[in-house]
Amino acid sequence: MKKNKMIIAVIFTFALLTAVFAMSGGGNNDPAKEAQQIKQDTQNDQALQPDQIKSNDTVKDRLGVDTGMTKEEYEKFKDEYLAYQKKCGIYATDNLYYHKTNLNAISEFANHNINLNRLYESCTANDFAIRSEIVAVVSFVDFSIEENKELTYPITLNVKVHEVLMNNTEYEKIPDTLIVKGTNFPNWHFDEVESGLTKMYENKDDKYVLFLSRYNFYYFSESHKEGRRKEIVDDTCFEPFTFAFVGYQRKIEDNEIIFDETKYPPITISLDQFRKNVKEINRINDIDNFYKRSYK
Repeated sequence: MKKNKMIIAVIFTFALLTAVFAMSGGGNNDPAKEAQQIKQDTQNDQALQPDQIKSNDTVKDRLGVDTGMTKEEYEKFKDEYLAYQKKCGIYATDNLYYHKTNLNAISEFANHNINLNRLYESCTANDFAIRSEIVAVVSFVDFSIEENKELTYPITLNVKVHEVLMNNTEYEKIPDTLIVKGTNFPNWHFDEVESGLTKMYENKDDKYVLFLSRYNFYYFSESHKEGRRKEIVDDTCFEPFTFAFVGYQRKIEDNEIIFDETKYPPITISLDQFRKNVKEINRINDIDNFYKRSYK
């Protein structure tokens, strides 16, 4: 019984600390030359706005992907997607649309223990993968904290990328260094956040699987503009190669990660098997053909 209590305490502590930057100011970031070159090459893409019209009257999405549709066709397509999502009984937000989730593959996703309607606190690693733009194996380099309670994302972490398991961004290549923004949802004093992160990342050799996306940057920014949220999302969140956490990180220990932390004991999975899972999930989702499918 004592052993079980210790295991529960460790899991609880880990979840509490990682909640500092769940869902995924500025520091002295010094990215690799490769990253700087890629940033320069893709700066124009980052400046694109959703529904941008090209000279041939087709629409580009937020990531600069040509949808092949006129503005009217694009708006109809999105309306049909969101209506079909509602018909499927999935909560009425557009994060699945942002991630170009294939609603026609719900049954196939279920075969991989993916539930598109599952709450974040109950998600498996596969659930997080389908809700991400990037899934990567990383180690944490350093972090900084902007002591400003008006910011939604006061924490900036620099992470070293060891392996990219999935890349569904507009970037053809992911650099060796990424910037990850963290929230302070528990509303801790900033000293508590700093001490918690320092303790968590004191071993620079530790590796983690991270699930990253930029959806919440846009969502929280719009929420602030509409008066539904006091905190702001500053411009640093929209710089190239800057992402937020999706759910919780997964620490790699003995080549294994936690697949489902809601179970007791938590269900683990080998990193090799998770690589295969992500590859298969990406194949099923097939975002390259997102705008070519019908959702009715």
